Amino acid sequence: MTDNRAGTSIDKHIGALLSGGFKEFLNFVKTHDDLEIAFRGNSNKVTIYYHNHMMWDLSFSRGNKLKVTVSFNHARYCADWLTKFDDLKNEGFDVSKCVINTIPVRIGNLSCLANSFSVDFVTKTYNVMKDAIDTYFTWSRKHDYFKNTDANRKVNLVEKVAQQEIYRYFKNGVEISKDKYLCLYDLEFAQKNAPEGNKPDFLGIIYNKGFIEQVVMVEVKSLKGALGGSSGIRNHYKGMKNYNSNPVNVIARIVEAKEYLAKLHKLGLRESWVKNGLTNAIIANLPQTVAGTIGNVIFLTDEVCECYKWRKSSHRKSLYRKGRCPIILFYYDYESALRKGKSGYSWFSIY
Repeated sequence: MTDNRAGTSIDKHIGALLSGGFKEFLNFVKTHDDLEIAFRGNSNKVTIYYHNHMMWDLSFSRGNKLKVTVSFNHARYCADWLTKFDDLKNEGFDVSKCVINTIPVRIGNLSCLANSFSVDFVTKTYNVMKDAIDTYFTWSRKHDYFKNTDANRKVNLVEKVAQQEIYRYFKNGVEISKDKYLCLYDLEFAQKNAPEGNKPDFLGIIYNKGFIEQVVMVEVKSLKGALGGSSGIRNHYKGMKNYNSNPVNVIARIVEAKEYLAKLHKLGLRESWVKNGLTNAIIANLPQTVAGTIGNVIFLTDEVCECYKWRKSSHRKSLYRKGRCPIILFYYDYESALRKGKSGYSWFSIY
């Protein structure tokens, strides 16, 4: 299969979102700023994210029916998980393979097949899963009702909230220098069978009012531990650079970027792009060349911001020399973002 998350394999999904049985999901996303649509052509599906976690997977069954999938594991910290389970069962989700009367509870992903999905279905499943994911993201120690044990998930989830805030803030294009804009268009990127082991958090573009300068791979780090170790920022930067040195990867990402951006335009999800100078004509003219077309951007948030600003370390001295890789320190209201799904304030500074 061609490595293209926005290729022809999801044309049918786009049609169903525009005027078919998935159209209420598209309408819902347009009125809920906490949700993001991502194309997953390599897996023949479209994913809608909340807090960078799957809210819904939209796909087609072997019988060509529309298929909606949710990850019910998010409900494992909810005291009312069984009520949520019954709510989804009543909406038509298949629960025939679930084990709910023993410990551990085994549910996993739940799917529902239909010819079309109503506003009521979308709203009800959103409310169930949003509450489950919100509980999953709470700071305090929680009880895992599926395993009947306690667990502390705080450390692992700060970065996920930061990622969602950054994506929301930059998805419509933000001016990062005079007449130069950064726009994020895809999240949770992982190339098929990538020997470089590269998995940045976002894909984006840097463009001015005349042309697209670069497709960029974006990494986010939020906790002090992210500055070192096997998953540290040095290794991520090295992985991105190695990935970008392969011409096959570069051409694949450029072709994909053109189709991805055009499909977002078609769905009406980036209307502000035109105001900022990113038109379909500019997208179509994205140069299909290797040298300099793929770049990197690193976002630092939360406690890592202060580490970067004040700590005179080799990270700052050697890895992020001016002109080598833009570093953006991003600040936001974590508690507001977590509770309301919308930040009370966000701002950034660029190095």
